[in-house]
Amino acid sequence: MSSSRPFLVKTQELLHSIFSLRSALIFTALVCALAFNAQVSKAGTLTVPAGGNLQKAMNDAQPGDTIILEAGATYTGPFTLPVKSGADYITIRTNASDANLPVDKRVIPAQASLMPKIVSPGSGQPALKTDAGAHHFRFIGIEFMPANANAFVYDLITFGEGASQTLLSQVPHHLILDRCYIHGQPGAYLKRGVALNSGYTEVINSYVSDCKAKGQDSQALMGWNGPGPFKIINNYLEGAGENVMFGGADATVPNLVPSDIEVRRNHLSKPLAWRGVWTVKNLFELKNAQRVTVEGNLFEYSWTDAQTGYAILFTVRNQDGGAPWSVVQDVLFTNNIVRHSGSGMQIMGSDYLHPSQQSARITIKNNLFDDINGGTWTGAGTFLQLTGGPADVTFDHNTIFHTGNIVSSDTTTSINFRMINNIMPHNAFGVHVDSDAYATALPGWVFSGNVVIGGANYSRMYPLGSYYPAQQSDVGYVNLSGGNYRLASTSQFKSRGTDGKDPGCDFDLLEAAMAGAVSSPSTTPAPTPTPVATPAPTPVPTPVPTPVATPTPAPTPVPTPNSNSPLLRINAGGAQYTDPSGNVWQDDNYYTGGKVYAPSTLASTDIINTSNNQLYRKERYSDGTGVPLDYAIPVQNGSYTVRLHFAEIWYGVSDSRGAGARVFNVQLENQQVLSNYDIYARAGGSLKAVVEEFQTTITDGVINLRFTSLVDNAKVSGIEVIANTTAQPAPQPNPTPTPTPTSGMPAILLSNGTGVVFNAASFRTGPFTVETAENASTDKRTRLMLFANGITSTISTSHVSSYIRLESQTLLANLADSVKVEARAADGRTFQLPVEYAGAQGAINGLDQINFMLVPELRGIGNLELTLVVGSYRSNSVTITVR
Repeated sequence: MSSSRPFLVKTQELLHSIFSLRSALIFTALVCALAFNAQVSKAGTLTVPAGGNLQKAMNDAQPGDTIILEAGATYTGPFTLPVKSGADYITIRTNASDANLPVDKRVIPAQASLMPKIVSPGSGQPALKTDAGAHHFRFIGIEFMPANANAFVYDLITFGEGASQTLLSQVPHHLILDRCYIHGQPGAYLKRGVALNSGYTEVINSYVSDCKAKGQDSQALMGWNGPGPFKIINNYLEGAGENVMFGGADATVPNLVPSDIEVRRNHLSKPLAWRGVWTVKNLFELKNAQRVTVEGNLFEYSWTDAQTGYAILFTVRNQDGGAPWSVVQDVLFTNNIVRHSGSGMQIMGSDYLHPSQQSARITIKNNLFDDINGGTWTGAGTFLQLTGGPADVTFDHNTIFHTGNIVSSDTTTSINFRMINNIMPHNAFGVHVDSDAYATALPGWVFSGNVVIGGANYSRMYPLGSYYPAQQSDVGYVNLSGGNYRLASTSQFKSRGTDGKDPGCDFDLLEAAMAGAVSSPSTTPAPTPTPVATPAPTPVPTPVPTPVATPTPAPTPVPTPNSNSPLLRINAGGAQYTDPSGNVWQDDNYYTGGKVYAPSTLASTDIINTSNNQLYRKERYSDGTGVPLDYAIPVQNGSYTVRLHFAEIWYGVSDSRGAGARVFNVQLENQQVLSNYDIYARAGGSLKAVVEEFQTTITDGVINLRFTSLVDNAKVSGIEVIANTTAQPAPQPNPTPTPTPTSGMPAILLSNGTGVVFNAASFRTGPFTVETAENASTDKRTRLMLFANGITSTISTSHVSSYIRLESQTLLANLADSVKVEARAADGRTFQLPVEYAGAQGAINGLDQINFMLVPELRGIGNLELTLVVGSYRSNSVTITVR
């Protein structure tokens, strides 16, 4: 990160990404006035000995100056940071050298003797606060604390105001706490360590502890009325209510959402001595926040007290009803350890008490959740509670040890929910949805590549593609009892994830992130050892990437030794060109329908979040006649990753409308992969690139894409096709695919619904409709039969689950556990139907017979495609209609 970028450029970035236009103009005018009036002078040093006037030194200091405080001396506040002109930091630091308090190393309480003390006198006053608009102050090696155990304090440090601050011009900014010890008194009340109602604020390498209260929330760090960015890096953070929280009170600056938040390499914990003494809720909570990265942290010790024991909460709240813009979105939670908690995570889609925005695009990837135990820590032991319908939630490559449900969900619809490549026990109920309303709560959900211990008897409840070993010892860990949860080289699940990697957490990545190899904090360069030296100003933090950089809900592309680059790139709506990385995008081809839009007014740098601007400055769109836009891209049969590139270059540019003005669906191989897709809403505005990525398997030699308009026109800017197996030759423009059935592959006899018996009573010889309420049996489920070949010849008898004895005393092998009936609805939803019997010598002699049931949620669903899945083989499909 460079410290040479001008302050005005950084401020403009903040304005463009966070501030409203009206407030931005006010704030810009203020910043320009500060820069214009800055005095060009040599930085100086002000020394304040024990008993000296620290407030006068703060008032007298000029930008770039350093105020030196005496280690061990006490300075009694409250002190107020005044407004200064200029953009250089005023540094307030200990006279102890950096050799004793090393840069980039977290301080501990034992180093308090090296620090001067800035204390609160009590009476509800802080030790340190800010004037409206104060900026560019940095504290190094300072101890902040209440004066004594009887000093009553709400916020020990207050950056900004939670209520009276109503304009962005009043927001303090560019504030840094580096290597500071911030704490309450043992046994005494302290509601909050630091209130973060500010912009461009860092808490780094510090130790924040003893933040606790009874009967109300308390936090080490909390922010709700500051725009950010925030860097919280390499700290110990201890709070009874929530160790760290954003939101939780209504922002009084209109439309403010704390944004661009980094939480890296911290240790968040609660002392066990607090159990039953102080009011405890959770370890980390977002109630109003966006563009958040949480990486490389240790979260531990959370139990049921004022809440039900969940450790991590992403629960959007318009807390007091005055902030309906509240949202939790674009969150990446990766490479963390969460342990010793009554339950794991809560994710909520919308506030059920007051109006809020919908939570969206939350990714939980490559984490270890250990000892999530409801018995030990009092709670349900549930890994995930899902309520209120969040969108685009992905759990990928996590290793989880919990005692309750994998998921407990209400019936609110959560679109694009994905749980892939995780290792976790099933326990009693696994993924549980209230009233068994899976089709309503999790439409089209993806549950694949997971290792679900003890879930074999429930596997029919879940989409295809996961594994169900009987017990933990069957997984094949390196050392389960010793806590080494890597998969051993002998594990049967090695490389069985959807991306070709091991399921579960990649512990090498996890350990590197927690050791600081992924990201270093933005800190002050080490000054010369003498106290009179002026440390260089801390570089301004770079905001977290915008939502387009957030990993998409689609799985990671499968890497292979022979092919890891796109087989084909199509410049939709445009001609062949070479992008800045040297990649060739061929001219638009393989499409049916649509028109081209390429505005001449867009400059080459107008599209943000990409270096490949040319791709997004034109598009192919459906022509508004109701005819979908189709692409049929010829490839060899195999597994592929398909990337679709979008940017909104009409709404918000040539038309003033924004979100909701263009909505469409996308189908890949007749499966709906994007529903009610809104480019403007997904990217966070116009002229912003966004990429969506999907996996598919091709058996007919053609990748089929369909873009169907719902509101205005569907469109696409670019298409990439990546071979997931060995490298494929470039496709020819007009091949004639002639797929050949594999020998022994199962096939349903005849098509269009023929060869099906309804409720074991009547044989249907053509397409027909079934009524799920009609049933002669006592359990009121509708039973059907399919007749096929290739079942008994494909499955080894070692997979026989039970035998059926006929009246003739003949024993029939029942292969039901090895045969799946997959049902796909017209809207793309997929269901796995319960199979009761699969085997030979059915009602039609010489054919295999499959008895299965229609699940209740299919009632009234309409056309349904039925496909047999036997191992890696899939049969042809037949269609029935369900009333």
